[in-house]
Amino acid sequence: MLHSVLVVGAGPTGLAMAAELARHGVQCRVIDKARAPSDRSRAIVIQARTLELLSLMQLADDFVMAGHPVHAANIYSNGKRIIHLRFDDLDSPYPYLLVLAQSQTERILGDRLRQLGVVVERGVELLSLSQDAEKATVELRHADAHTERERVDWVVGCDGPHSTVRRALDVPFEGHAFDQVFILADVQVHSELSDEELHIYSQHGDVCAIFPLGRGRYRIVADNPPASLSGRDPSLGECQAMVNARMSEPVMLSDPEWIATFRVNSRMVKELRSRRVFLAGDAAHIHSPAGGQGMNTGIQDAVNLAWKLALVCSGRSDPSLLDSYQSERYPVERSVLRQTDMMFRLAGASGGIGAFARQYIAPLLGSLDFVRHEAARRVSELDIEYEHSPIVEDHHVPHGPRAGDRAPDAVARLAPDGATVHVVDVCSRPQHTLLMIVDSADQVAVADNVSRKIVALYGDVITPVMVSDAMTPRDRSNASSMTSAHTREPRSLRDEYGPARPAMYLVRPDGYVGFRAPLTASADALMQYLARLMPHNPTAVSTI
Repeated sequence: MLHSVLVVGAGPTGLAMAAELARHGVQCRVIDKARAPSDRSRAIVIQARTLELLSLMQLADDFVMAGHPVHAANIYSNGKRIIHLRFDDLDSPYPYLLVLAQSQTERILGDRLRQLGVVVERGVELLSLSQDAEKATVELRHADAHTERERVDWVVGCDGPHSTVRRALDVPFEGHAFDQVFILADVQVHSELSDEELHIYSQHGDVCAIFPLGRGRYRIVADNPPASLSGRDPSLGECQAMVNARMSEPVMLSDPEWIATFRVNSRMVKELRSRRVFLAGDAAHIHSPAGGQGMNTGIQDAVNLAWKLALVCSGRSDPSLLDSYQSERYPVERSVLRQTDMMFRLAGASGGIGAFARQYIAPLLGSLDFVRHEAARRVSELDIEYEHSPIVEDHHVPHGPRAGDRAPDAVARLAPDGATVHVVDVCSRPQHTLLMIVDSADQVAVADNVSRKIVALYGDVITPVMVSDAMTPRDRSNASSMTSAHTREPRSLRDEYGPARPAMYLVRPDGYVGFRAPLTASADALMQYLARLMPHNPTAVSTI
C-alpha cells in the first residue's frame, strides 16, 4: 500500500495524529521502535480543551468514563493555602481536569486507530530520512533486523524528546535543563484530603504535589530528594519522609505501584516544518510538568495539523496551507514553555523576589475572582486562539467568537425542523461546518440559498447547518440528557454566540472558527475565502 503520511512514534501525539488522519481518509502508517506500549504513565492530566477535541473524534465519553475528574486545585506556601482554583465554572462541557494514566490514553486512542483500519507497527525504527521536491525517503529497521525503504509524501515526527526525526533534520532543540531532581510515586494514600482536588505544596522552596488518581490512589511528585539517594530511586519510606516535611495535612503512603526519579528540561524547536517533515508533541517541545499541559499540547498539535494534511493530500489545497501549522502552533508552544517555566520557578523559589511573590503577591491576586477565572481557563487551554493566523478571516459580528477563537458548544435547534442539538455534535464530522444562525423565515431563505450553493461546490468538504437560538425549558431538559459526557448545564446560542442575526461561522475540523461574517452581506467574501483555502476544488468559483 502506498502511504501518504508516515507517523513516527505511537505515544499520545502520534496516535492522535494517525487517528485524525485516518478519520479524514488519509492513508497513513504508524511506526514505533518500542516493541510494546509502556505501562508507565508520566502524563496523567487531560485538560478541558483536549476533551473538547476528543469529543469531535467521538472519544470524549470513553475518556470521561475511564478517568477521574478533579474539580479544583489548591496551592500552599509554607503551610498556608494561597490559591484555591475551581474549574466548575469553565465555559466547557468538561469543567474539570481529567486525571487518567497515559497508558490508558494510549489504549483508547489505539483502539480507535484499529477501528479505523490502522495498526501500529511496533519494533520498527527509523534509521534515516531524506527528502526531495517530490517525496520523503525513509529507511526503516524491523524487529527481525531486516530493513526497508519507503517513499512517502509527508513525515510527522511524534517520537518524543529524543526524536530521531528531529536529529535527522539537524534541527536544534534549544533551551535548558533544570538542576533539580524529582521523584514520582504512584501510591495508595490514606488522608482526609478530597479526592476531587489536587494539592501543590511549597515549603521554603521544596515542592510536593499530590494528584488523585481515583480509588484512593495518588500521584506524588516532589523535587529536591535527599542527597543520600545518589542516583537511585527512593524507597517508600523516603517518599513518606519528604511528604511529611512538606505537607501540612497528615498522609500515609502505602502500596507503591511505581517510584522513579526524573529531571526536567525546557526546550523547543524554532521551526515545526522542514519541507515535507513536521515535528509535533515532545519531539518539538518539552517543559516542566507544572500545569499538566505537555501531552495536551501535543494532542492539540496533532489535531491542528491533521486536517490541513488531509486537504493537501486530497489535492484541494496547496502545500503552503501547511505553513499555518507553524504560525498557529508555535506561539502556543512558546507560551506554554514560558508559563510552565514561570510556575516552576515560582513554586521552587526558596528566597528573593520569587519567594516574596509566592508568599504575598500570589494570595492577593488569587483572591480576585476574575484572576482565578482566567487562570483556570489558561490551565485548561480554553484561552488558545489563532486570531492572527494567516488562514482565518473575520468580518465583524457583534459579540460571539471571533475568527481564530474556539467554537464554543451551545444548545440550538436545527432550522427548519426544530430538532435540539449540541453545536459540538453538528461540528464533529471530519470536515468544515458552515454554521448559519437564523431567527426568521426570511433569514432561513437566505441561509438555504447559501447552503445549496455550498453543497454544490464544496459538499464533500463542508457541511452547512442552519440553527436557531430559541430555547425552552423542554429544550434545556432534552439537551441535558443528550450525552453523558456533557456535564455542564448547556448554554444557548445567544449565550455563546451573541444576539446578532443572521450570522455565519465556518468551523474548522479542529473546532476553531476559520471565517466569521454577517450572513446577508458576506456570501461573496466567504466564497473568496474558500477559494483561497481550497484553490484546487474543481467546481469552486470565486463568487456566489
